Amino acid sequence: CWTQFIRERLVEELEDSEPTSKFVLHMNNLFDSLNRKYPGEGIKFSSPDIEVIKNGIEWLDSWETEKLSGIIPKESFLTKETSEGLRVTLHSTVDLIEYLFSIGFDYVLTAKANQDQLEKFFGTVRQAGCQNDHPAMPTFLQLYRLLSTYKLLKPPKFGNCTISEDDTNNGTLSLEEFKNIFDNDNPSNTALQRLKIRLDSIIECEQWDEEDEITSNSSYISNPEVVDIAIYYASGYLCRRLIKTTCTICQRSFLTNLETSKLAVAELVNKKTKGYLMYCNLYLYKLFHKAEEYFVINVMQSDCYERTMTDMVLNVQMNFPCEEHKSNVIASCLHYYIRMRMRHYEREQNRNQKKKSKSKKKEAKVYQS
Repeated sequence: CWTQFIRERLVEELEDSEPTSKFVLHMNNLFDSLNRKYPGEGIKFSSPDIEVIKNGIEWLDSWETEKLSGIIPKESFLTKETSEGLRVTLHSTVDLIEYLFSIGFDYVLTAKANQDQLEKFFGTVRQAGCQNDHPAMPTFLQLYRLLSTYKLLKPPKFGNCTISEDDTNNGTLSLEEFKNIFDNDNPSNTALQRLKIRLDSIIECEQWDEEDEITSNSSYISNPEVVDIAIYYASGYLCRRLIKTTCTICQRSFLTNLETSKLAVAELVNKKTKGYLMYCNLYLYKLFHKAEEYFVINVMQSDCYERTMTDMVLNVQMNFPCEEHKSNVIASCLHYYIRMRMRHYEREQNRNQKKKSKSKKKEAKVYQS
């Protein structure tokens, strides 16, 4: 959906991305069918998931036929091991579902029959091997014995020996004691309280009326860019988190008074919603948009949170309709948004760093050999 949304806005880099979107959607539906975990989504006799899996088998066969006939190069198909493994999984899943229906089962949870636990075990062994993430058979057996030994070294709950409680607790911290070290001075809560105090004398109590004026005066709402639409989408997520209040004035302030069809900036929300996404008030969205501008400026600084909040306090005129909760609401809005952006930025940087580390490990193995 997101790729289609970007492509429709004539982004040059995604001009020919429609086949990729179809491929990703097909694989997503296929793996969803193979990972049904809960009874409410279980595969029943008339479930479309059965056809999805069968179509996946035909699709895989036709894909491989195109490779064998030379229509597509070898690199455009899966490896032999991957294709055979996927084919076995699909065929065995269909056979298992049909057999269970034949003996009276009402539904099938395919997630219970996959090999995730086996993959988890092999992942644990590879992780224990540190740099050697592709262990040979002798190394694998050694790591397996080590992991088995670690489990045996735990104190037994039952047996021919007794363990004194004084011995086991001597010199250790309980989990509750460890938590109490930080609960007395939670950095997040402390920062939020300081922000509330700082904003209490700055925020004015004014009514949020006539959102049409913002729409006509702000180009990023009437003629938005992709980043503006993404910010509005995230703003609705934060509104849902903040709307859980008993104050009717605050509740009305979080919602927009305009029809959704009039909001050009809500294009992504209109595409993604199934009746549950929220349309944020444009005054609140404007506040998040300003916070995004200052976050981008200060993102490389070690005190990004404090700098962004300072810029907001000094350069943005803030108001809220509810006199009683104005400082709490605005402080929570800014606090949640900046923390969310910091988490997403950190996650993206970590992902890029892992890719670089993985590439360097491969290069190091080539040089060693």
